[in-house]
Amino acid sequence: MTNPSWAQLKPGQSDQFAGETCILTLAPEVAPTSNKVYWRLNTANRTLTQGVSELKPANELHSSNTGDVAERSFAIKTPEVKPDVTLEVDLFLHFGDPLSEMRHPLRLHSPDCFVNIRQTLSDAGIALYDPAGITEDALEKTGLTPNVVTSLKRVDSEAIIVIGESIAWDKRIIKAVEQWVSDGKWVIVLRPADESTWPMQTSAADGVKLAFTTIANSRWHPKQIDLEFWSSHAEHARGWELQVSNNQLRMTPAIGSQVWQLAEYQSRENHGGCLFVGVPLISRWNEFPVPRELLTHIFLQTLTHPPQAP
Repeated sequence: MTNPSWAQLKPGQSDQFAGETCILTLAPEVAPTSNKVYWRLNTANRTLTQGVSELKPANELHSSNTGDVAERSFAIKTPEVKPDVTLEVDLFLHFGDPLSEMRHPLRLHSPDCFVNIRQTLSDAGIALYDPAGITEDALEKTGLTPNVVTSLKRVDSEAIIVIGESIAWDKRIIKAVEQWVSDGKWVIVLRPADESTWPMQTSAADGVKLAFTTIANSRWHPKQIDLEFWSSHAEHARGWELQVSNNQLRMTPAIGSQVWQLAEYQSRENHGGCLFVGVPLISRWNEFPVPRELLTHIFLQTLTHPPQAP
């Protein structure tokens, strides 16, 4: 009989999409004696759905998995929920012996997490500069219609400006963002290409307040998400580190447990601000709800709690 410890889910999987086929990964403590997983999703003593799934090497089901080769994954089909509802359920699973059944709490999120703020965002306006195109695709598939600008000079009256993920920073982008902040705008800079760096203003005379933090210690994350998501795999544990290059302090993308995941600076004079997001959101957009929930909360915080003068 399979050791029940094999029924432990790998950390960082408490949040899943509703109405989707979700891939769950088991921690590789011991080898299973069965290639079948018997599972059911319950809430309030009622079974919502159940099934039997094949247990496979994790990299066969999850293309982004780069963990232990002994890890095993299986698929479950989750029930749908209303767009504005997060449903808490219990996942029960075993490998053939119901007496060894294990329980794991999950939260099921609607893929459309912007439903309650979509109109507010539309009224406020979002400008998106995204030469790579992947951020535009992700946002439009969730019903957001930002003003996609092909020139950094074409930002109009939008309340939020987003710099798309996976693009390479250059002097033009750096200068434009700093000018927007100086003008009192709020800018969200998503994680760039890994070779990108950003020169840091370190003097108080430069007119900014700079702060580095982890997601867990920031005001930018919704409280009801599993923050283990960001550290459960090496590619998730990303952020920023400071490096000295040519006698200049620079912020650069980094990987590891001792890096900051968010960097924020604010204009001392005009209440403008900028948030650098060091974790990949768009590249994980369709795999887990956590990136969508985080970006939703960032938008909401930006609109309802704008940066204050230091």
